[in-house]
Amino acid sequence: MNNRILWIDDDYYAIQGLFRPIEKEGYKIDVALSALDGYRKAQKWQGYDLIVVDLIIPISQEETAPEPVKSWDNQEDYGYVGIGLIKWLLSEIKPDCPIIILSVVPDPITAYGLEELGLAGYIRKSGLLPTNLKSELMGILKKQR
Repeated sequence: MNNRILWIDDDYYAIQGLFRPIEKEGYKIDVALSALDGYRKAQKWQGYDLIVVDLIIPISQEETAPEPVKSWDNQEDYGYVGIGLIKWLLSEIKPDCPIIILSVVPDPITAYGLEELGLAGYIRKSGLLPTNLKSELMGILKKQR
């Protein structure tokens, strides 16, 4: 294991304090603040142990996003860029690590019919505490090993 987590979330700076317990476990969190940033980091695959994707994330501040990225906010995916990003990750990058969703929706996998994607789970964004986040992520990472 590389002890690396790719965290794709535009709210990172608001929740970065939640990561201290995970970092104390020896994990480095590589942050992408937009879907385009996540796209670029995923293309340079670095053997992540886990990928966390927020459903509601901007494509980018840039207007030069490539076509695959520009299409990620389509209505087929409920207009959530994160769903398009996850589908792209699974079809193009084919990561050999779990992917989880970060969402305010109680059960986004069921709510948006994403069961067929084989996601490792989801984390509720609201009311998240550092110890709970660490427990959930470590549980997912242990299943992977």
